[in-house]
Amino acid sequence: MNILLTGGTGFIGKALTQQLLNQGYTVTLLCQKEIPKTPGLSYLISPDASLLLPLKQVAAFDTIINLAGYNIGKDFFWNRTIKRKILESRIQRTKQIVNSLLAAKKQGLAIPALLINASAIGYYGINPEGIITEESPSGSGFLAKVCRLWEESVEQAAETNVTVIRLRFGIVLGKGGGVLKKMTVPFSFGMGGILGNGDNWVSWIHRDDLIASILFALSGQLAGGPYNVTAPNPVSMQDFGKALGEVLHKKCWTKMPPAVAHLIFGEMADEILLCSQRAIPQGLTSQNFTFRYPTLPEALHQIYNPKKHSSTT
Repeated sequence: MNILLTGGTGFIGKALTQQLLNQGYTVTLLCQKEIPKTPGLSYLISPDASLLLPLKQVAAFDTIINLAGYNIGKDFFWNRTIKRKILESRIQRTKQIVNSLLAAKKQGLAIPALLINASAIGYYGINPEGIITEESPSGSGFLAKVCRLWEESVEQAAETNVTVIRLRFGIVLGKGGGVLKKMTVPFSFGMGGILGNGDNWVSWIHRDDLIASILFALSGQLAGGPYNVTAPNPVSMQDFGKALGEVLHKKCWTKMPPAVAHLIFGEMADEILLCSQRAIPQGLTSQNFTFRYPTLPEALHQIYNPKKHSSTT
């Protein structure tokens, strides 16, 4: 299978690329600029997302996986410029892909059979009540707007008869990046703790399980539509901090009140750090997808004690 991958240099994309290569897929990375080349990979340079991709090259792909988007956790504080980058980096690249598919179809060229498009559980908004499934409505807030527009921008691809699968990622856990890279810093100074009052829900996913869900989609076992890519056991922030402290052998004893978090981090505190979302992967479990790390302790032990974890599983 010949795959075009966007966002292949990020925290998720790098690991996904390696897995795809390990399983014998042919992978082409869509990049904005020249990057150090990796053996076994092909590259397609497209610095301007307003332009169509080379249509004959698009026609040669069996699947497109679109993970492109500015890292929402990269900056300490969101200002107007950062928020524009978060939104436009997702919408523009997605529209480029969709418009290229439409143009290829108009010219009678072959169309990739599958388009896997990233999204996030931010779609459901800030602090929605109850358990969240794929049938839950979109909510309020900046990230909800981003995710709605992101998903809307891929809808027109259906006109080409490509199967569109939208994967709504939870908080991604893995070694060397993502949220854990920042959350573990206070623990190293003996200041480990939680943000807020601790009763907000955290819907998380081990990076390996996220990648497995993409491979599951590639195997043809998912129909089109949205899927929550979260572990089946969300936890409270209190329990998250406790579990993280235990695996790091550090105490989790501090708390940052919501008012203080908002003062320091601004809007990002409400949207990410204090947000409560109890999302479950109803779509994946209904298709018998198996999570390797269904509980938080299992996930954290694999990340921080992989040898010990592998010896007991």
